[in-house]
Amino acid sequence: KALALYLGGIAGWFRDVLACQEGAADSIRNVDLRDPIEKFAKHYPNLDCTAAILAVEDTIDLLQKNVHLVTAMIVLANRLRRCLAPYLA
Repeated sequence: KALALYLGGIAGWFRDVLACQEGAADSIRNVDLRDPIEKFAKHYPNLDCTAAILAVEDTIDLLQKNVHLVTAMIVLANRLRRCLAPYLA
């Protein structure tokens, strides 16, 4: 359960970054993290936040099933890496 909550926070981070990318910074939920979220969004303007959110949400769903935790986290890391691929040259 703790990991699912943590991953929910990561999904929330990417939702806030997506809001910044779309010019809706006023709708950021994590207002205490506004500055780092805006900096992150500026630094990674073409980040596919929708894919990142889906990857995290898929992992949360998998945690409720009988999956190997380490494998699920490795798959998530790879999916998130693909979202950042344009910046990892």
